[in-house]
Formats: sequence, C-alpha cells, structure tokens
Amino acid sequence: MKKLVLLLMFLLPLLLLPAQEVPPTPPATDEALDLPAVAGVIEKLKAASGGEKAWEGIKNRRTTGKVVIPQAGMNAQTVSYISAAGVLRERLVFPDFGEFLQGVDGNIGWANDPIQGPRLLGDAELKQYQRMTRLHPLLKIDQDYEKIEIKEREKVGDLDCLHVVFTVKDSKRLEHWWVDEEKYYLRKLSTIITSPMGEIPITTTLGDYREIDGVALPHASEIEQGLQKIIVTIEKYEHNVEISAEDLAIPAEVQALLDRKAAREKEKEKEGAADPGKEGG
Repeated sequence: MKKLVLLLMFLLPLLLLPAQEVPPTPPATDEALDLPAVAGVIEKLKAASGGEKAWEGIKNRRTTGKVVIPQAGMNAQTVSYISAAGVLRERLVFPDFGEFLQGVDGNIGWANDPIQGPRLLGDAELKQYQRMTRLHPLLKIDQDYEKIEIKEREKVGDLDCLHVVFTVKDSKRLEHWWVDEEKYYLRKLSTIITSPMGEIPITTTLGDYREIDGVALPHASEIEQGLQKIIVTIEKYEHNVEISAEDLAIPAEVQALLDRKAAREKEKEKEGAADPGKEGG
C-alpha cells in the first residue's frame, strides 16, 4: 500500500504529460493514410486550449482537487502550484499516511514524505518535472520535442481521435497523445516514466473540459497503472495567484540535503584546484 501511495505522489504532477507504452499499431488503412498535417493539428490544439495570447497572460496556477483509489479504498486531497518561472509545488494529504510534498525550483528537484523521508530528484526525474513546469507545453514544443508525427486515427471511447506521437529531445522517449477531431482537446496520454520505483508504464485519460480564465482545462482525469486505477477530480483552478514565501519554502530536511550536496561539490572543486591533473588521471 505504501508503494501505491508513493507512486501516486509521483504521478499526480504528470497528468499533463503523456503516459504508458502503447501496444503495436495495426497496419494503416486507406482511411488512416488520409491524415492531416502536423503543423495544422498543433495549431488547432493551441486554439482549442485558449490560444497563445490567453496562455501567455497566465503566470502561475494553483490547483485543488481530490484523489480516489477505488481498489485500495483510499482517498486524498491535493493542492499544487506551478509557475512560468519554473517553480512547482505538490502537496498530497492522505488521512492514513500523512503529508507528501514535492517541488521543483529551476534545476533543483526534491521530495519529502513520511515513507521515504527527504530526497533529491535524480537527473531523469528532474527533467520530467522541468517539462511539467511549463504552464502550457505546446508553447514550448520546439524546446521539448525533436519530432512529431500523426500516426493514425483511433477511437477513445466514442470519440474519433488522432494519435499523435512526440519524441522527447532529452530522453528520446516517445509520448503518445490522442486528440479528438471535433474539439481538438487532448483525451488520452501515454508513455513510460522514470520514478524511484523504476520505469513505469501508465495511461491517463482526460475529460470534463471547462473554460477557466479563457483557457480550457480538464477537470476529470483517470490514471491506469497495471491493475490500479486512480481517479483525480479537480475542484478549482486559480490563475495569477499570490503565494506566500512560507508555501514556497523548501522544507528544512530537504535544505539540509542541498547544503550537504553543495559542500561536497565545493570540496571537489578545492581538490581539483589543488591537483589539476587528478581528474584527467
């Protein structure tokens, strides 16, 4: 059960990133070959979500919601904060387990919870979280992805969708997006993510889109990982909010890890300066 809680804490901020390795795609049919151009699909995605002008006016977002894991009989409250400046805070509270915290501050990523204690994110995790600090990833698409292709048409529930495959620049990993052809909302996401528990395939479906401050945002998400299903319901989105220094403060336990890391790096620099030929052997 504790492993599931840790997994959920890691997955929650990834709701707007694709998830799960997909099965092999069947051969393309004549209908599937008649696919729209990538550039046109991306522009329609941007327009459907509110457009670049609306998104550029949003500097940060606070999200409040609830989480239910039906098979485990568990529920939690979640509050997150994300800013255009590259700051992320995620707080998840389980009645039976306590408070789980995660954060990103530029090139620093960390987590602190009653199961694992404080820790710093590894490079692969941090890069994933840095992409999450984009309020709208489509505005930074050239920065994050090296290739985009329209693979085929597929059904997601009753919706006719385009299956779009993104190749991430830093990891070369594939992200699969399913975009409905009527409203051009993102309906399903899929890839493999790196976590403290290893490589994890997940699937996320998104729904109940509503307009908030001129942009369209999903209020219902369902994450599937193996046999587990996690249901996330967003209760409130708030944009351009004031966040207190206390809410943004790095926990003392995490700061202690950062201080020790900085001290080690400083010591290595001193050793390198004292013996310039040491690193090169």
